[in-house]
Amino acid sequence: MNVLDFVFIGLLVLFGIAGYRRGMAKVLMRLGATAISLIVARIAAVPLSEYIYNIRIHGIVAEKLNAWLPEGSVGGSLEALVESILNALPEGTEQIVDYLHLLPVESGESLYTVAQIENDYVQPIITKVVVLITTVVLFTLFSFILMMIVNAIDNHYFKENHNVIGTINRIGGAVIGFVRGVIPVGIIAVAMNLIAPLLSDQGFTDLVSGSYFCSLLTNLF
Repeated sequence: MNVLDFVFIGLLVLFGIAGYRRGMAKVLMRLGATAISLIVARIAAVPLSEYIYNIRIHGIVAEKLNAWLPEGSVGGSLEALVESILNALPEGTEQIVDYLHLLPVESGESLYTVAQIENDYVQPIITKVVVLITTVVLFTLFSFILMMIVNAIDNHYFKENHNVIGTINRIGGAVIGFVRGVIPVGIIAVAMNLIAPLLSDQGFTDLVSGSYFCSLLTNLF
């Protein structure tokens, strides 16, 4: 564990305190809103990412591949295939693609056409990266909308209560708030894992690699 892990632990404690102050009812509604936002965002991200690729990225990829392979095909060696894929990717995505291990590791064809390289390799790779980004954006948007609804319901139906039920409500809220904090902490850790390979700062890379939370999420995903 390093200082980054203590920051994550501190964030979890803050979520627990916030849950205690809100109470179990509001925390449960917020937790449900977060879960719904994540599920809906993940489902919607796939078709939206495919639409984005077809509308905004396909032309760029096709142009790059045609410029790189004017003869319309490339020999079937793995090295030639990977080089063609890397030249077709948008600038700045190569390191992310390499970090996520999205490049092919086997080559079974004797000849790859431009269309085949795009359809079988480049499009799935870019789509996966866009899905990750789109999921985060949609999750943030849906969460904001649902949290506004939750706050309205809580303000209208739930009152501050200081009896036994109120105490149980607050303690339950602290526990659920702590558990709920795992989601944003996990998102931050995953984002830092993705960003680390893109930066030339060895100190930041060592900080991320030495974090228990970041290492745990890397092993899980």
